Amino acid sequence: MKRGCKIIYLSMIILTLLLTQTISAEQSSSRDVAKVIVDDCLTTLKAVTHEHAIPTPIYDMEAREIGMHFPRDMYSTNLKSENVTIRFWMESKLGRSLLAKKVAGKGQLITYRVDRVKEYQNGTRLVFRGWYRNNSLITADPTISINATSDTDYDAYYDVQYLLSIRAPDEARIRNEIWIDSGASYQVYAPPIIPLPNDTRLVFIGWKGYECMDSPCNITSISKPISLEARYRLEWLAKVHAVGYDGEPVNGVNLVLRCGDDYRILSSDSTIWVYEGDWLVENATWRGFDVSLEQSIHVERNVREVSVPIRVFKAGFRVTDYLGFPAKDAEVTVSLANGTILYEGRTAGNGEVWNIGPLPPCDLIVRVRYLWFSCNKTFNIRDSSPIIVTVPISLTTIYISAGTVSLFAALMVFVGYRRRKEMLKQEYREYYETSPRYSPSPPPVVEEEETEEHVVVSVEDVLREIEDEELRKLLEEKERRG
Repeated sequence: MKRGCKIIYLSMIILTLLLTQTISAEQSSSRDVAKVIVDDCLTTLKAVTHEHAIPTPIYDMEAREIGMHFPRDMYSTNLKSENVTIRFWMESKLGRSLLAKKVAGKGQLITYRVDRVKEYQNGTRLVFRGWYRNNSLITADPTISINATSDTDYDAYYDVQYLLSIRAPDEARIRNEIWIDSGASYQVYAPPIIPLPNDTRLVFIGWKGYECMDSPCNITSISKPISLEARYRLEWLAKVHAVGYDGEPVNGVNLVLRCGDDYRILSSDSTIWVYEGDWLVENATWRGFDVSLEQSIHVERNVREVSVPIRVFKAGFRVTDYLGFPAKDAEVTVSLANGTILYEGRTAGNGEVWNIGPLPPCDLIVRVRYLWFSCNKTFNIRDSSPIIVTVPISLTTIYISAGTVSLFAALMVFVGYRRRKEMLKQEYREYYETSPRYSPSPPPVVEEEETEEHVVVSVEDVLREIEDEELRKLLEEKERRG
């Protein structure tokens, strides 16, 4: 019985609504008729509700279309169709904004969809997390379907992500782009050494764009887009030589090379990894002496031979006597101040000896021994070669002196001989050219019957014979004395 009363009650309400719509469509002349019909319906409705003891709530409705006013105590429910407003918001750490506003009838099904990813700005995007109502998760699907029962706000919550872009050589095999949630942490790993062909390699030297120097870069609390670069340098194997002032290699040199913050400790003629740049020779030690020049050398790209200049030199000596003649086969000894011998040799025929060294950049002593003479001289790297060492006398001087004396003696003998010869000639000439004191004998009588030939000897012939005899005697006497 109670169910039947409710049905009648609802039927009367629907009839009243239909009449109201009809009256709104009619002209003003039919408003009185409609009013009578509505009054009858309300009377009937009141009687039914009173008979079945249905509580009658207060009803007040203004029908603007027909200009009627219903009493407040004449309805049992709200006769107007109710509308609800549904608002859809987008919320993230960057803020909250209204996406859409939907007005629908009460109980109507509403469906709304948002993008799963929204580009915000360069290097920033929003990623959908879910639909929330009063901080409670409704669904994680971007599409939401709801039954409109009351005015409600729904929030599409988005997580903020920032772009981590990484630049690195292809050989490092590092991802180029990574999207990371705001406030999250991320670790980027870069290989410390990447081998390459032809004795070359790539060496990690640090990151650019974020303050971290280790190969695994820990990025914490990301709050903005980050552009990161893994910096590598190209290195190759090169042989390092230590060369002296003459440009020749020197063995046994310990070197310390520095380029920026990198150090290389090596010995000469070693093979090390180098790269393009200015390398400072911080230290060079040879046989306990500091031979470094403290200067930089520039290493070009892919240079396989590197020469490091050091303060090591070679000396040359020239040994002469006071007259300037060379001393052949003179003993030359180069030693340190403490007596340590560095070199021993002899001079050549020109009195010179070269390429003595390598020698350290300190005061050195050269000792020269020649014949019965010995002399010393101090020199160092600043002295120019050849270094001249003077001895009192040389064999050349002795030979020349002996030859000179011999020649002088021969000349003296020759002069004496000539003088003696002239004296003999004078004596003989005086003897034969002087007239005899006695009277000349009469001429011989020549017999006519027999004639004999006589040899005529002149004074010159006699003198020539006497001269030859005297010269022979002088020579014989000289041979006996010699």
